[in-house]
Amino acid sequence: YPNPVSDRLRIKGTYQMIQIHNLSGQLMLEQSYSADHDLSSLSSGLYLLSIFQKDGKQTQKIIKE
Repeated sequence: YPNPVSDRLRIKGTYQMIQIHNLSGQLMLEQSYSADHDLSSLSSGLYLLSIFQKDGKQTQKIIKE
């Protein structure tokens, strides 16, 4: 949260890392576990957020304002 996000994305729970891809599949950001993530370097638009956990991967859309 929040989604849409302006600069900081917070993710609750336990996970190893996140990846953010644009809709073309290009990796835009990869970070290990953190309480929040700085997305200020990303341009405005729609992205795919993948959260990697012990038991698999969860992917969802996020909007960067």
